Formats: sequence, structure tokens, C-alpha cells
Amino acid sequence: MSEYASLVQREFKEYSEPHRQMYEIICALLKNKPASLVEIGFGIGWGLQRLVEDNCISKYVGIEPCAASYKYVKGIVDEDHVQLLNRSLLEFEPEESFEFSMCIEVIEHTDEDILQWFKKIRSFTKIASFISTPDKNTDPHGIYTKDYVVDCLKDSGFTSVSKIEWQLPHTIFIAEV
Repeated sequence: MSEYASLVQREFKEYSEPHRQMYEIICALLKNKPASLVEIGFGIGWGLQRLVEDNCISKYVGIEPCAASYKYVKGIVDEDHVQLLNRSLLEFEPEESFEFSMCIEVIEHTDEDILQWFKKIRSFTKIASFISTPDKNTDPHGIYTKDYVVDCLKDSGFTSVSKIEWQLPHTIFIAEV
């Protein structure tokens, strides 16, 4: 089986209904007023394709540290307003700000400091960031507790952080500027 086939097979197993629901929520929020958006960890691009198909984004920058995922998505998405980058979030040096950012089920997969991640995300986010992750107390894949994530988001400069329990053990954090 090729590297790409293995990647797609693995990613589709991991794309549970909550992942798809989060993209549905973002599309519903942006449907009538497309916005600029940075996505950290776009995986195999299902969410990006959904955002493009629904015309929810005026400009999109996707950051993906996995070279195989990046190559796969680069081969299937060809839109003028979409930029894909194969790098770590901490290596991202944006020349402009974006209205929204999102990081869906990603922070539990990085070995980088999430406080530094959130500071970086805050530095280019104008309105709000949508972040989701499983809770350490209720999911074996969880790395962080909900309270720790909230504290890090506030310490990184977001002024308001809301938690939404979402198909337990997952939590959505909406961090507003």
C-alpha cells in the first residue's frame, strides 16, 4: 500500500463524526460572510474541501507539519485563495492577520509547548479561534485538562474563552480577541 493510501485510510478512521460536525459549525458561521482563516493541522483536507465547496473562506492558510498530508492535499486542492504550508505552527510567520483560526483535534498531537502555540495563534487572529481537543480526565488520547487549555488561552492574550462540551470527551474552546 502506498504512503498516500495508508495516510488516507488512517485519517478516515480518525475522522469521527465530531470532526465533521466542527467543520459544519464553522461553515454555518461563515456561510453568509466568507472570512479569512488559518487552520493548524489540516490533515487530509476534508475540512478544507468543505470550506471551499461552501464558499466559507475568502482566504485560507493551512499549516500542516506532516509532509505526507501536505503533499496529498496539495495535489487535490487548487484554489487561488488557498495557501498550504508544510511546517510547524511555530515556524509560521504571517505577513497579515486573519479573522479566524482553527485547530481541530490537533494540540494533543504536538510535542511543542501549547502556550507558545496559543500565543502564536493569538498574534495573527483578529476575531476568534476555534480549538478542540479531548480532555485528559475523560479520554486516553487527551493530554491536557479543559482548565489548563482555558488558562493557556487566557495567558496567551485571548480576552474571552468559552468551553462547549461536545460529544464527550471532546471540548470546543472559542477564544475571542
